[in-house]
Amino acid sequence: MSRFSQVITEKAKDKIGSQAIEEILKALHKELENDNIYIKFSFNYLTKVKAPKSKIISWFDIPITMEGELVNGKIKKFMTVDINYTSLCPCSKEISKYGAHNQRSVAKIKVELNDKELMFEELKAIVDKSVSCPIYNTLKRVDEKWVTERAYENPYFSEDICRNISSELDLLLDKKIIDYVITTEHFESIHQSSAVTIMNAGRNLK
Repeated sequence: MSRFSQVITEKAKDKIGSQAIEEILKALHKELENDNIYIKFSFNYLTKVKAPKSKIISWFDIPITMEGELVNGKIKKFMTVDINYTSLCPCSKEISKYGAHNQRSVAKIKVELNDKELMFEELKAIVDKSVSCPIYNTLKRVDEKWVTERAYENPYFSEDICRNISSELDLLLDKKIIDYVITTEHFESIHQSSAVTIMNAGRNLK
């Protein structure tokens, strides 16, 4: 176990990314003299977000999983993020005189990485531009008004948001990522069930 800790400390240093995962796999392969290596890191990453109107800064929590595998000399690296957002139902808006039901939702994005570094914030930015409204942890009244109206003006079903995110990830294929799979889940505020959509790049990740 000490060898694992030593290798991770030396190679990861102050960050875990595509390059660090590859270096750890190669070092463990050499240290353990094993052709099959699998590593997995799970942690919560905090990034600063600014409220839309008051500009108050708060922390946004992103659960992250980084994985790497070395099998018979071939290396694969993966990143998974869970990003919360607000969704508002288009059907509810269309049939109602007042308001529309909305709910907290989550996008789980798993990407296969190439040698380019992909920042966690890049995936958050993709989700933020693809949804009814991003989530902020600290809001003043002027911000809450903006958030409510922004969601109302951008109603999306789960499948709409999954398609929006997919379109953005397609732009990164073969540039920063090799493959992806997306799951969007809306925790319906008027049902016990959730609305779930799964979409992939049509390659290997399912």
